[in-house]
Amino acid sequence: MLASIRLPLLQRPLFNQGQVCCAGSRVFVHEDIYDKFLSEAVKALEKVKVGLPWEKDTQMGILVNEQ
Repeated sequence: MLASIRLPLLQRPLFNQGQVCCAGSRVFVHEDIYDKFLSEAVKALEKVKVGLPWEKDTQMGILVNEQ
């Protein structure tokens, strides 16, 4: 069940580098599945490709540069 809700739920805050008013900032998770959800969320977010927005495989563009 977690796999079916994980992807859309975790992608919303990444849309437009998170700079959008409808990006979710909280997720309410029942305590019975909290540990499993957290584990799956961390695994999924660690796979997000941060990079240059014009690169095809980038899922979240950078927000600031080194300067």
